[in-house]
Amino acid sequence: MQYLAFKLDGVEYAVDVRIVQSVVEYAGETAVPSRLPYFRGVMDLRGESVPILDLRAKLGLRAGELGSDACVLVFTLPGAGERALVGALVDGVSGVVDLEETTDSDGDDAVHGVWEPFVLGISRLDGRAIVRMSPDGLFSSREIGDALAG
Repeated sequence: MQYLAFKLDGVEYAVDVRIVQSVVEYAGETAVPSRLPYFRGVMDLRGESVPILDLRAKLGLRAGELGSDACVLVFTLPGAGERALVGALVDGVSGVVDLEETTDSDGDDAVHGVWEPFVLGISRLDGRAIVRMSPDGLFSSREIGDALAG
């Protein structure tokens, strides 16, 4: 299966490439007050306001400075229709990779018990460990709506 691989804090993650609408260069955002600590604001994408989440903060990773490779992955929100978009700020994109859906860590209840529900497993590719993620539980239309409502 094809995944879009991206980096956060030196770790490589991947999401199903089919849910990614676009990858855009990070050029800042318009701040909007929110109770979510990982909500950065909104960006204009072809005339549409798209909420931007800091994926490092959402995942509880340490804060870091944005480098020149920083970009926004634009996703369609699960179950919210094709026009409901959310952007995730990441450190950079590695590219599209083919990953097996089963791995040496799949099915291990002891390991899965400590993972967040949006972690699908860990795949290995050319000596790299890549954390496969699902947008279900990572982004929700209700959460984004609440953030925008203040």
